[in-house]
Amino acid sequence: MSVCFTERTVAFMENADQIGDLQETPEPLGLNCESFCRYVNAINNMPRNIGKDGKFQLLVCLGARDRLLPQWLPLLAECPIITRMYEENALLRDKLTVSSLIAVLETLHDFPITLESSLTKSVEL
Repeated sequence: MSVCFTERTVAFMENADQIGDLQETPEPLGLNCESFCRYVNAINNMPRNIGKDGKFQLLVCLGARDRLLPQWLPLLAECPIITRMYEENALLRDKLTVSSLIAVLETLHDFPITLESSLTKSVEL
């Protein structure tokens, strides 16, 4: 998964929300879209440039800390953008693999994840 993919996914979700397509989605899915977009936008709007890899790593760290990764993965896997950006055998296009990854991430739910402020780069969420 890349920053380009996450940014395109956010653009797709925000556009779908503006034209009303996301208003008909079930509440948890809509909230997950909202949180994903908020995190990606907050990272992209940081005053200092940390590069594409740094942005992606920060998104993963914050998502893990705030226990959002298991909720975001289905959004990313179901986004129509994925078929244009990833081959058929990519991890996010394999439903069984995505389900397994979600199950692994959910086992971390009971463990506190503390991130150093140098790692979070003072992102405001």
